Amino acid sequence: MKDRLRTQNFLVIALLFGFFIQFPLLSLFNHSTLVGGIPMLYAYLFGCWLTLIVVLALLVRRRKVKEDNR
Repeated sequence: MKDRLRTQNFLVIALLFGFFIQFPLLSLFNHSTLVGGIPMLYAYLFGCWLTLIVVLALLVRRRKVKEDNR
């Protein structure tokens, strides 16, 4: 049961971040504006990527802590 819930969590996260990099949202950030010297589109994409890595790391760490406590 827990494996199924974990799989569902990862699937929801993948779909959510897949939604964030679809064309309509990317077009909102496709401007010549610079954010910290980086084009806004690149900053958005790297921000999404970094957020995905952090969220997945937190999920994996939480799972590992729960397994170690058994």
